[in-house]
This record gives sequence, C-alpha cells and structure tokens, in this order.
Amino acid sequence: MPSLPPDTPALVRDAVEQAIATATAAAPEGSAAATASLARTLQANALESQALTVWSALAESDGASPAARAEALAGCARCQRATNDAAAMESIQQACAAAPTDPWPRITRGEWALEDGEIEDAVAAFDDAMARAPANDWARVGRARAALDAGDGAAAESLLAPLAARSPWHASLLDSALVMQGKPARGPGASQGDAATRPPSDDPFDLQLVAARGTRDAVLSRVDAALDAKQFTEAMTRARRAVELLPNDPLALDRLASAQAAQGNLAASADTLLRACAIAPNDFGSRFNAGSTLMQLRRLDEALVQLNAACAIAPDKPESHRIRGLTLAMLNRYTDAVAALEPLERNRQLSDVESRLALAIALNETGRPRDAEGLAGSVLSGARKDERVWLVLAEAIRRQGQYARAAATATKGLEFVPGSKGLRDLVARCAREAQAAPAPAAPAPGATSG
Repeated sequence: MPSLPPDTPALVRDAVEQAIATATAAAPEGSAAATASLARTLQANALESQALTVWSALAESDGASPAARAEALAGCARCQRATNDAAAMESIQQACAAAPTDPWPRITRGEWALEDGEIEDAVAAFDDAMARAPANDWARVGRARAALDAGDGAAAESLLAPLAARSPWHASLLDSALVMQGKPARGPGASQGDAATRPPSDDPFDLQLVAARGTRDAVLSRVDAALDAKQFTEAMTRARRAVELLPNDPLALDRLASAQAAQGNLAASADTLLRACAIAPNDFGSRFNAGSTLMQLRRLDEALVQLNAACAIAPDKPESHRIRGLTLAMLNRYTDAVAALEPLERNRQLSDVESRLALAIALNETGRPRDAEGLAGSVLSGARKDERVWLVLAEAIRRQGQYARAAATATKGLEFVPGSKGLRDLVARCAREAQAAPAPAAPAPGATSG
C-alpha cells in the first residue's frame, strides 16, 4: 500500500492509518463499502494519490469480498492511469481477473490500449468484453474503433450500423467506417445532429464517481452558504455534518477549519487542517492554510514544514513564498528569509508593511544595512505612525556607522510616535556610540583638501 509522505505529523499519521485499518478489517461488507466511498470521494476531488492509498488498502484486505477487491483494483488502476503510472495496465488486468463476468474492466483496458496505440491489445480486450456482454454498446463501439484504427472499415461498419441512430457520436463513427471503404457518408441528416458528441459512460464505477461528486458538492455548498452569510454557528453545525458524511474529504475538513477559525478557535482549526494535509499531501490549499494558521499560532517549525510543501507543490504562488519568508524571519533564519522575500520585492509582489519590514530586518541581519535602509525608507511614506518602521530605518543607518544621522532619524520618529521607548533608547545608544567612535584622522601637514 502506498505510504503517506514522511513529513506527515505523527498524530495525524496514526489517525489515518487507524481509519484505514478499521475500514478494512472488522466488518468486511459494511466497512468495504465505506472505504470504497471514501476512495471515490477522493477521486471525485481529483486526489488520485490519496485515493490510491485507500483503494490499495481495500485491495489488500483479507476481509474484502471478491466484488470489493475487483472494484478496488479498478480504482487503483484509474488512479495510476491519471498519474501516468505504468502499473495502471497491470492493475486493470488484475481487476479483469477478479471480476470474470464484468465487461467494464475489459472495456477500460481496451480504451487505454487504444489511447496507447496498442491496437491488437485493444481488439483482444474489447472482444473479451463482448464475450461477457454482447449487447454492451461501449464494448461494441470500442471494438469498432479498434477496427477503424486497424483500417478494417467493413468490420467497423457492421458493429456501428445498429448504433448509428443512438447518438451523433455513433453516427460520425459509422460515417468514418463508410468513407474508409470508399462509400458515401450518411451525412448530418442521417444522424441526430452534426456534433460527434460522445455519450456518457454507463460504467457503474463512473456513475458512482459522479454520484460521489454530486453528493460532496451539495454538502459543501451548504457550509459555504453559511460562511458567506457570516452565520458562523450554523456554519459550524453544517461543517461538522459535512465531516460526518465525508470523513476523509480534505475539502470537508477545510470547511470545518474555516468555521473553527471564524469562531476564533485557531488551535482547533490548525489541527483540522493537519488532518486535511494527511489525507491530501499534494493539495496546495490544505498545506498553505495549515502553514498560515500554524504561523499565526507561533508554531513556527510546524508551519515551516507545511509552507515548504506548499511552495514545492505550487512554486508560482507568491503568497505561499511570502508567508514562508515571514516564518523564516520569525525563526531568525535571516539568510533564508531574504532568499524567500527579496524576489517578491523585486517583482513588486510585496505590498504589506509586515512583509517588507521582515525583509528589511533580514537584510540588516545579513550585512546589507544600506539595502535595508532603502527598503525601510520606501515603506515609511505610508506608515509614519508605525514605530517598527522608524526603528528598522534608524537601525539600518546606525549599522552603517552613521550615528548622528541614525539618532536624528529616531528623533524624527518620536514626533510621530512620541511614546516609543524603543526610539528613545536608540537615540541614547547612538549618542553613546558616537562618543566612543574614533575621531577622523587629522590631515597630514601640508596636505590640501580636494
């Protein structure tokens, strides 16, 4: 079974592993249905790698029925195919073996073989499906498409002729078969329209995915409506219900975290978001929201783990790099903070005072006080009553050895922030350091000034 990422917190890892163990052990039929529902929900949210973990647990369970195991193997195959994993074809073959009367794993295998240009394999798969379900339209159409790809227009025509009136897609395929043989196409008037619209699959697996997506969207939209209306008590009630119905859906957990944060319970919100990260380790939103919330709670080392992951998942998102840079500055990792924040400042993607000051402080601490002065000075115009800006600006000047100018800057700041003890202390410090500084060397006798 695929493992969770190594940076998953221990408490969350234990919870997820226990949930999977419970779902696949004690009561085979009921628990297998719950596990499959969980996996379909993850797939409905395009979280294939997380769904693969759950499907694999069910496929490897000793208590799973043959039908449940066959469905799990098909689920594994589809997740693998979505992530371009070469193991997908082997998994769908295993699903075929586990479901000897079901045509759909064979149809899926044939579709993939067609996509890969493996025409002989596609023919064999669709023939296998038709042997089990001769009247299945998808098996017949798949076999006809394989015939078209093989250049056998006559075989394709015989398979498609009874289906041409079903949809424009079937009719357009039949036209292709006729043209391949040098016969006239039947034309738009012989079908239901011009568009070659592919009809929806009636594969039970696909239908269950659609149902999972529809149920999930309906549940989450109720939470969103309450949050948008700022009805936070109602939002919490609906979010808890959403998690009961979708216990391992990362978006359900995200909505619960939002409701918890709206009620001021950031600690609970962070714990909920960490659960979402364990379920969806490759989901940017879960990682970013967890990192941001943990930073607000000053759980900085934990925050950095999640923000590092968020930046790796979506390196083009400036906000995640900004919050990561702030976290690094708060951890006194100034060189790393400069590396995270300075490109954003250069690209004019830092607009808030807090982030620009964090960068200025980091520049000061990494031996670049002149750059820190320039940045703090640019922030000052819109934040003259912010004590922090004056302190950073004056400190940058002081670090350049210009004690009188630093003292004058701090004194000017006291006009806007008269109660600042930090600025008064900095004025006094600059005065002391100016007195202790060596006097400039006197000109040599006979020297002239330039």
